[in-house]
Amino acid sequence: MKSYNKITRLLIAIVVIALPLLSSSYLSANSNSLMDQQVSEYLSKKKGEQVLLLKQLVNINSGTLNIDGVINVGKLLEPEFQAAGFSTHWVDLPAYMQRAGTLVAERKGSSGKKLLLIGHLDTVFPKDSPFQKFTRTGKFATGPGVIDNKGGIVVILYALKALQSINALKNTDITIVLTGDEENNGKPVTISRQHLISMAKSADIVLDFEPTVSGSASVGRRGTTHWLIEASGHEGHSSIIFSDQVGAGATFELARILDELRRTMNDEQGLTINPSTVVAGVKASYDKDTGIGNVFGRTNLIAKTAIARGDIRYISEKQRHRLITKMTKITQKSLPGTKTNLQLEQVLPPMPTTQDSLNLFESYSIISKRLGYGEIALLPAELRGGGDISYVAPYVSTALVGIGASGEGEHSPLEKVDIDSLFIRSQLAALLILELTGP
Repeated sequence: MKSYNKITRLLIAIVVIALPLLSSSYLSANSNSLMDQQVSEYLSKKKGEQVLLLKQLVNINSGTLNIDGVINVGKLLEPEFQAAGFSTHWVDLPAYMQRAGTLVAERKGSSGKKLLLIGHLDTVFPKDSPFQKFTRTGKFATGPGVIDNKGGIVVILYALKALQSINALKNTDITIVLTGDEENNGKPVTISRQHLISMAKSADIVLDFEPTVSGSASVGRRGTTHWLIEASGHEGHSSIIFSDQVGAGATFELARILDELRRTMNDEQGLTINPSTVVAGVKASYDKDTGIGNVFGRTNLIAKTAIARGDIRYISEKQRHRLITKMTKITQKSLPGTKTNLQLEQVLPPMPTTQDSLNLFESYSIISKRLGYGEIALLPAELRGGGDISYVAPYVSTALVGIGASGEGEHSPLEKVDIDSLFIRSQLAALLILELTGP
């Protein structure tokens, strides 16, 4: 009997200890379920609104150099963010940059993490582009910027509206920065990205709403450096090439360099080097700003000048440094009668993968599975281009990129959005923001 009483008391103690834990887990699961349902119900009712707003945004040309168009896109969005409880203001850039500036929407609070959400107002399509209008065909729609990045902006806005509808934005600290020159940023970037970087320094987490690729997301992006190699040699008749008098000529010197770069660097993971333009002749020039080359030469004349322009992409600053060291050594050992000048310009720093970012990605994928959409694929940094998040990556340890609208063909007249992705990605973003800003 005593033994029975001891076992009974032990079981009762276990139950007393376990019940609060089970109750807490049950409440948490039910809380998630309720929030999931409320967010989904709100967004289901707003599907038509999302598409209409996207159509309005896309039908305003906002090529980077169309300053009025970029500003008009911002003006259309300002009251939308204000209605969601955000204050808005415009950050101008110096007039000499000939760029529109940045729209900022923010609210201050002390609940959970401080978030910075990034998107951009501009597109790659200029004012005179024939690709100008939003056109819907079934479950897809085409148009300039429909996924890059106006679809992403719609995802941001309706994720926040969904949270506001259930009073989940109260006391949160969230800043949205929508740049007007992401596709062709103002120079120097130390000025054009100054405000974005300033916002990042006070944020805990950055979410970038660039287009998603096949239902994926990323936690890293490669950096980009532009390079220009100019080889020069002696002009002369082709019959005396390789002689002590004229040497190898500029074209062979440039060919040597490019081939050696190919042979020594094409096997390194995450690294690419691409010579996009080559001009060579008795007279040759290349304008980096316009991308236009001019050349004069004849079959019986040795090229005096040879120029190659291209870029390198890399996953870390360490890899960039290693590559530039190799490039420098290769260009310094010239063929007879030639010399070479190497110019380098870092355009974008890399966004390195961190464990904190991987943890954030896992949270995002768990939400997707919870909603029945399955796992989110992790897209390697090598498969993503550069973007504004690269400028802020050195200042935050936790970031997620590529969580905007889904589609294909960005930067081309084939750009299209999967209409359903506006709803789905708004759901995922809303619930991720809810998780990050919760008490």
